[in-house]
Amino acid sequence: MKKKSLVVIALIILFFKICYCIFLYNFKYEEFKNKKFVITGTFDGMTREEIKEYIELHGGLTSESVSKKTDVVLVGENPGSKRDKAIELNIPIWNQEKLYEIIGDTGNKE
Repeated sequence: MKKKSLVVIALIILFFKICYCIFLYNFKYEEFKNKKFVITGTFDGMTREEIKEYIELHGGLTSESVSKKTDVVLVGENPGSKRDKAIELNIPIWNQEKLYEIIGDTGNKE
């Protein structure tokens, strides 16, 4: 009987640890969930495809063109007209530093 109680307690503790991890995961990636991103320019340490995969893995959406439905435009070096369109539509712009700050990375693959 005592062993069953210990097993139940261990399972309850495990359950709460899992819930806590899920909570932390969801909190960390809240910046991406259900938001539409457009990526423009080049980024040090990550390709645009890698950034796109990261966003989609964490609940965000990506698009090739800026529209009023765009939530954030990620701007690297030499961004071109997508940055201008984001400014025109008053869409938030994240530079490389902001992106890497949010994902907790420097962008370097070393």
